[in-house]
Amino acid sequence: MQTTFDIVIPLNSSSVWDNNELRYALRSIVEFANYGNIVIVGYKPSWLKNVIHIPCTDVHHSPKLRNQNIVQKILLACNDDRVSENFIFTNDDIFLLNKMEDLPNYYDGTLNQYLESNPLLNLLYRKVITNTFDYLEERNLPTIHYDLHCPIIYNKEKFKTIFTHLKTEVAVKSIYANIVQGNSVFLQDNKINKQLTKSQIIENTESRPFLSMNDKAINEHLKQFLIKKYKNKTQHEN
Repeated sequence: MQTTFDIVIPLNSSSVWDNNELRYALRSIVEFANYGNIVIVGYKPSWLKNVIHIPCTDVHHSPKLRNQNIVQKILLACNDDRVSENFIFTNDDIFLLNKMEDLPNYYDGTLNQYLESNPLLNLLYRKVITNTFDYLEERNLPTIHYDLHCPIIYNKEKFKTIFTHLKTEVAVKSIYANIVQGNSVFLQDNKINKQLTKSQIIENTESRPFLSMNDKAINEHLKQFLIKKYKNKTQHEN
């Protein structure tokens, strides 16, 4: 039985913080996860070392097909013999806050509940969620919302079976987890999408397993939080 998982991270060259998001995400992984290899699919920053790098250029430049670029990168990892059969997929803007002993499929409700609780969701992503619901409902599958900002375990063969010919823009984690139907655990998502004060950031990280952010959240308070929390340089940095 596989006990150590490689970690796959897709990356493009559009970082607004010189890829320091990736730097501190990797420091959090080294500190809090038991893992095999770090696999970067896409862009490789000059400071990065001791990783498996799979080059990949985004095929789709329209935001309407953003998830298709992510699927393309995951499929490349699935077809690479250097990557473990089961691997942890995560992103450069997800940070582990505590020891990751187990990794179930985290969800926060149904897809319809997600839409209802996010009335201001942008039209592009609302369409993604609607496409996902329609795809699953047509196949009499559960319609749980698994697309939280946290890591997930993928199996190479199962992922390829599902996504090799699926060209619709869908929520990838929700499609996979509703089809594979593994261990599911409720979790309140924890993504910062606006600038916060130091005390607000600390409050957002108390008793949480993960922290995520987008570009709008990056300010000096958040930078200093990450720098202080993940201060130890790792073997993946020059």
